[in-house]
Amino acid sequence: MKSLNYSVVILGAGLGSRMNLGYNKILYKHNGHSIIYKTVTSIIESNYFDQVIVVINQVDELHIKKELKKYPNIQYVYGGKTRQESVFNSLDHVTNDLVFIHDGARSNITKELLMRLIEDVELNTNYQGYALACQVKDTILKVEDYEIKQVLERSILYTMQTPQVSNPNILKKHLMKAQEEGRQFTDEMSLLTFYGLKTKIVKSEYYNNKVTTIEDIR
Repeated sequence: MKSLNYSVVILGAGLGSRMNLGYNKILYKHNGHSIIYKTVTSIIESNYFDQVIVVINQVDELHIKKELKKYPNIQYVYGGKTRQESVFNSLDHVTNDLVFIHDGARSNITKELLMRLIEDVELNTNYQGYALACQVKDTILKVEDYEIKQVLERSILYTMQTPQVSNPNILKKHLMKAQEEGRQFTDEMSLLTFYGLKTKIVKSEYYNNKVTTIEDIR
């Protein structure tokens, strides 16, 4: 059972250029609803979060707010040019001791996965970061100029997903450090792990995929 209060930051400020839609991919509609609507609805209707922050860009502000008008208690924050900047901008608005960072384009998140993550967070309190992740299905190769250099051990390889969870002050401290050193990280667990903090994964499911290309919609 959930016993703590949590904030969630949903990232929606990206452009989704790899989709080649000409607009932000989270506004793509499938079966009558946009990706961002499905994501936010799944998060809010789980009833696990007492603060929901959606990170947006100014170009899409009116469109996203229209999509999410059903949820008047959402807080909106402008994002930056990168994921790091967007997360950093959101942290000053977080009111709880733990924040879940979730991709706006990862709309298949379920209450069951969120509960699995929350249970692990509340049970294993000696970590500074947690993330949903899935073990890879395929053999992974290290390749240079199309030549196979190494076959990696599949049993220890996982693909990172979201939500990713940490204390907002810890995240902010290390995001500032990364900025000072000119480092860019693709997600929060990569950041914390690089700086030596204890992080762990929670087993996820393959359906919790992120929409990145048009093939993901198909």
